Amino acid sequence: MTRPPSGPPPAQIYVVAGPQQPNYAAMLTMKSSGTAVVLEIVLGLLGIFGVGNMYAGRTALGLIMMISYWVFQGINILLTFILIGWVTGFLTWLTYTIVGPLLATQGVEQHNQRMLAAQTPRPTAPGGPAPGSPAPGGAGWQ
Repeated sequence: MTRPPSGPPPAQIYVVAGPQQPNYAAMLTMKSSGTAVVLEIVLGLLGIFGVGNMYAGRTALGLIMMISYWVFQGINILLTFILIGWVTGFLTWLTYTIVGPLLATQGVEQHNQRMLAAQTPRPTAPGGPAPGSPAPGGAGWQ
C-alpha cells in the first residue's frame, strides 16, 4: 500500500484560449468603392463633383474638383458667345464625369489598404524591438 501524499495538491495552471476577436473598429472604417462611384456620378449629373472623393477621405481633392468644375464652366459660358463654349462645356462635364469616379475608386482602395495595414499585427523579433521601432538608446527611447 502506498500512502496518500500529505499537504495540498500541486497548483495547476490552465490556459484557456478563446477565439480571436476581430478588430471591429478597423472593419467599420472600410469604405465601398461602389458608394464613391455612385456619389460621383449621381451628384455629377447635378453638377456637384468631388463628393465621392470626399467620401474616400480625399477632402482637399473633392473641394478642388467642386470649385474647379464651376470655374471651368464659367469660362465655358463666356466662350458660348463665340460658340466654342458649347463644345468645351460638354467636354469639361464629360471629363469630370469620367475622371471623378476613377479618382474616388483609387482613393477608396488606398484608404482600405491603410485600414488593413493598421489592423494587421506586426511581427516582433524574439528578444528584440518590433520592426520599424527605434533602436534602444536611439532618439525615440527615453
